[in-house]
Amino acid sequence: MSEWVAATYQGTRYRLRTRLGPLPELPEDMKALGISRNIYTVVRHWADCLVFPRDKTVIVEGKIRWKPEGLGQLITYRSMFYQTPEYRARWELPVELVALYAYISPENLALLEQFDIIPMEYRPAWISDAYIARARRTY
Repeated sequence: MSEWVAATYQGTRYRLRTRLGPLPELPEDMKALGISRNIYTVVRHWADCLVFPRDKTVIVEGKIRWKPEGLGQLITYRSMFYQTPEYRARWELPVELVALYAYISPENLALLEQFDIIPMEYRPAWISDAYIARARRTY
C-alpha cells in the first residue's frame, strides 16, 4: 500500500490503517474511574489508507485478490469518515473511493463501476509470489 500511495500521490499527505467513526460516550461509572473515551478507539472501523490531496479525500481499500466484501468496506468507510471528528475540516470536500488490487474478476470490476468506485490495479513484482504462496497454504 505505501509503495502505491507514494508513487501515485507523490508529496501528498496520507495515513495508513486509519480508524474511522465516532467515539461513543462513556458510561458514567467509567467516567468516574477516570477512563477516557479513547478506550473505544480500537473498536472503530479502519481503512487501509486515507490520502489528503488539497481538493478531496481518497479512501483506499487494498486486496491482493479483490472480493465483494471490499465494496461493502469502502461504502462503510465513506459513511464513517463523515462521523470521524478528526476529519471534520475535510467533510466539505469530495470523497473518492479507490479499490486497489492485484487481481480482480470481471464481475467484481463491474460491481465497482456500478458503485462509482475507482478500480486501480497494482501488481508489483513480489505480489505474484506472495499470492501463490498464500494460495498454497489455503488450498
